[in-house]
Amino acid sequence: MRVARNPLGRSAAKAFVATCLSVLFLSPPAIAQQPAARRDSVPLRADYRDLSDLLAHLPAVAPRAFDESLALWLGALPLSCLDRLQPRPGGRGGGRAIAPTDSARGRGGSPTDATTGAPARGSTAAAPANNGAGYFWVASYTLMNDHDRLRAFWGCNDWHSAVSSTWAAIRVLQSYPNSTLRDLTREKLNAHLGRANLRGELAFFQATAEAINPIPSASQTGLFERPYGFSWLLELASTLRAWPDTQAKRWSANVAPLATWMADSLGAYFTKLVEPIRTGAQGNTALNMTLALDYADVAHEAKLRTAIMTTAKKFYLSDSSCATQSERVVPAGGGRGGRGGGGGRGAGRGSSADSSRAPNDLTATSRGAPPPTPFGGGGAVIVSPCLSEAALMARVLEPRAYVAWIDRVLPPMQSGRFAPLTEAIAIPTAAPPPAQPPAVAAPVDTTPAGRAASATAAAAALATERARLAGLSFARAQSMERIARALPATDPRVAVWHRLSAIQAERGFELMQDDQAGLSWLPAQALLYMTGRSATGGGRRMVGQ
Repeated sequence: MRVARNPLGRSAAKAFVATCLSVLFLSPPAIAQQPAARRDSVPLRADYRDLSDLLAHLPAVAPRAFDESLALWLGALPLSCLDRLQPRPGGRGGGRAIAPTDSARGRGGSPTDATTGAPARGSTAAAPANNGAGYFWVASYTLMNDHDRLRAFWGCNDWHSAVSSTWAAIRVLQSYPNSTLRDLTREKLNAHLGRANLRGELAFFQATAEAINPIPSASQTGLFERPYGFSWLLELASTLRAWPDTQAKRWSANVAPLATWMADSLGAYFTKLVEPIRTGAQGNTALNMTLALDYADVAHEAKLRTAIMTTAKKFYLSDSSCATQSERVVPAGGGRGGRGGGGGRGAGRGSSADSSRAPNDLTATSRGAPPPTPFGGGGAVIVSPCLSEAALMARVLEPRAYVAWIDRVLPPMQSGRFAPLTEAIAIPTAAPPPAQPPAVAAPVDTTPAGRAASATAAAAALATERARLAGLSFARAQSMERIARALPATDPRVAVWHRLSAIQAERGFELMQDDQAGLSWLPAQALLYMTGRSATGGGRRMVGQ
């Protein structure tokens, strides 16, 4: 097998990343800089008298400062995976890849992993399916020629994780241009965001779309990485466009054609969607609209913005009474440092209706897709269905209309119905059971090797679950910040939203610091929260977005 070229070309660079990871990941300075969140010091009741009573009983958690030590930690993690090859198709491993640990795998999350499905023959051929066949692995399970020159996002666990990790590296460099990661970050970005790399990306996606339907954006159902991966690429492009850095301008110019193509495709997708995807997985329509709207605002893409605004109002304007009770997270194996309980069996672990899995990515019920998910009834996998919609509508509606809308959609914050969103997610201490247990249980291997294999599998499952819950915590915190900044400054709920956001984010950091299962995607989620928290302008204009 052809050995992949290392864009860094220096053993010192590898050693530097290893040192950063060993020091920052195992005992990151940012973790110690803040007092630990107060855990269950005052049990939360079902109802409170009013908002002031609720606020008095919430843990006093201060939001973390996005200082250089935290930035260094969050910046080192994605750099460690950008050059680690995605696994071979079918989970056969390969290159420097490890088994995928995407939080949504096996839980109804997006299966848009760039390495699943049967590979197509030829180095650049695309398959008319949503599996990324031919992206850089070919039929003989060898790398396509010049994959590191003709592809940009071939690292990490999958395509969208590579995109979000690249964005995270950019975001840290943008915030701290003189940090010790500066030279290494710029070198990696130069290697991955070169002109030839992005031209290769665009050629692959154009060929994939044309193989599905030669008419652009017409009935291209099941298009690889749409909508979630496309939305993240637009988030990356919007950050580069807003950064007055010499190299960033070159990277932005290289990314621009792919971003323009994906913006057109995503706008068509939103426009043709028959009903929104309301589950808590990566395909959630409100989540993807929010990311894409950042790009539409920065790039002045009026067509995409109109598609989002019009479709959002069509889908969400008449909503009421979101099922917040379905978002209570109950750790299957017990937990610590949080409060579970309630919600019923399987609460907070709803199945996904991700467009990439459905036979028709426009989710038309009349065409055989499953019935639409009730508002908030899909559970929270890695995103809150209720909060993600509320965060999007904060940018779609004018302030007065938004206050009336959120009063109708979310229950009073002091009420028991809102309680699942006031609690920090419990930290699981045991691996969750399989989502679909086998009909016939396999015999237990009691040999030393069998016990060791079982322990390794359980540890991996626990790490993946903790990563998933960290991502959910950060997603909740992001949405809460957007909601808080969209309300009038005199609204008494603003202080509560900010406190809840800090509680959720702190739990995300606590879950994230103990293992590396989510290192390819969690830093980006944490940075989205940090970016949103430093926002100005009523929740509608985000710094760096």
